[in-house]
Amino acid sequence: MMIHIYNLYLEGRSVLARSDFLYPLFIWAISGMRPEQSRNLVRSSTEIVITGFQRSANTYFTSFFALAQPRPVAIARHLHETYQVRYAARRGIPCIVLVRPAVDAVASAALRDPRMRPGTALRNYIRFHQEVLFLEPKPIIALFDEVTKDGNAVIARVNAAYGTAFSTLAAQDLPYVMAAVEKEDKQALKTEELDQLRASVPSPAKSLEKAKLIDMILENHTDLVDRAKSLYARAMQIQHEQVRVFNNAVNCIDNKTHS
Repeated sequence: MMIHIYNLYLEGRSVLARSDFLYPLFIWAISGMRPEQSRNLVRSSTEIVITGFQRSANTYFTSFFALAQPRPVAIARHLHETYQVRYAARRGIPCIVLVRPAVDAVASAALRDPRMRPGTALRNYIRFHQEVLFLEPKPIIALFDEVTKDGNAVIARVNAAYGTAFSTLAAQDLPYVMAAVEKEDKQALKTEELDQLRASVPSPAKSLEKAKLIDMILENHTDLVDRAKSLYARAMQIQHEQVRVFNNAVNCIDNKTHS
């Protein structure tokens, strides 16, 4: 019964995030129990929004980005709901939406939070991407593989799109990112000893359990998976076009420099 109520709560949040009026009131209302929610909410003083569905490298890239900056930057993050992106689009605040293939993200989210049912997670994945991928102006779309392999390329695209001057991460500082991720995990999970299945970093045990969960999701949620896959395909199209525009702009600058 409690698990059923919890999943209703998760879906209710996802729906509530469509309301510009009710969603921030809800976040402030629960901030007494979860103060990090109000701290992470976008506001007029926010300098950048970094968000995505759960387990889409949110913690990794937020840590990567923050470590790269020479000063503290006001980042709205880790709410995983559409209000943040919509607010940023209206106010012209730089915004990065991190996107991971649905089944991978949902399986990781269900391992992270065993109370979360895969069907709930898939519906929330669909709800989130149905809105953020069709917003105008579009946020920067950063795919999971791009984020985890070359976060500096994402920062460069943000700077080009928004006219910002955020710093990229020096190579010698890259090892500190995983330490920051582990610290975030321990704070979020309120523990000093991380469960390998719930931690953000991969492990053999986690890969094994995730593979089993993916098989179950593919078998039991075919329609939802197909809808989610079509949204990921749209995310790929947007990201490829944004990268093409960025590369063309860089080439034009290079050509002018050498002419």
